[in-house]
Amino acid sequence: MKKKSYPNKLNSLRKAVLAGVKRYYKAKKTAEADGASKRMIHYAGRVYDENEMMNLVDSGLDFFLTAGRYADKFEAEFAKYLGLNNVCLVNSGSSANLLALTALTSPKLGSRRLPPSFKTGWYPFSWMLTLAITTRFQRSLKKPWVKKPAPS
Repeated sequence: MKKKSYPNKLNSLRKAVLAGVKRYYKAKKTAEADGASKRMIHYAGRVYDENEMMNLVDSGLDFFLTAGRYADKFEAEFAKYLGLNNVCLVNSGSSANLLALTALTSPKLGSRRLPPSFKTGWYPFSWMLTLAITTRFQRSLKKPWVKKPAPS
């Protein structure tokens, strides 16, 4: 991942902010440890350390509210781990399914592509309806079918 360069003043301010975040994290964990006997025991929750908190603030200082250099780094490392040329980070399972079905209908797949006559089938009362309707129209697939509703 290419490290972003900043003018010296901005770079020193960024370092000061991140050092402050590190101090804040340590102070917060100390305060939580001191009051641990008074708190409830949570069975689940957020698990993070000072590095994750600093990365969050660092990306916020770039004001990348969507994919930025951290997403680029993740995609590159994940593709390498999987032995692929590239991967595409998406925001949800619905988006992943839309992307997958669109890829499966690509003319680049030649005879292996899903033909327009391919019938899609998803239960209509779920988030999969987005995939069924949107992609069906975009990729000229046949109408989704459902035999009968699932029992309630």
